[in-house]
Amino acid sequence: KLDAREPPMLAAGSKLALGRIQARASRWAEAEATFRQDLTDQPGSGWALRGLIQALDAQGRSSEAAQYRATLTRAWASASPSLRGAL
Repeated sequence: KLDAREPPMLAAGSKLALGRIQARASRWAEAEATFRQDLTDQPGSGWALRGLIQALDAQGRSSEAAQYRATLTRAWASASPSLRGAL
């Protein structure tokens, strides 16, 4: 069965890449929006949660970031050890 979403699943990492670029440019509000959008498409994505936490911390929103850290901990608990080491 083919994936009928637009863009195709092959491009699923493009939002994460955009969020990382925005973060490197210190465009934290834009990075936050991008990572939130990725979480809408990929609920529980550890990579998107990690980026969102970074963006929130950079904006001085540490208490909100802490809430997402707990979600990230739960999301990565069942991940492959090789992926967990990437955090």
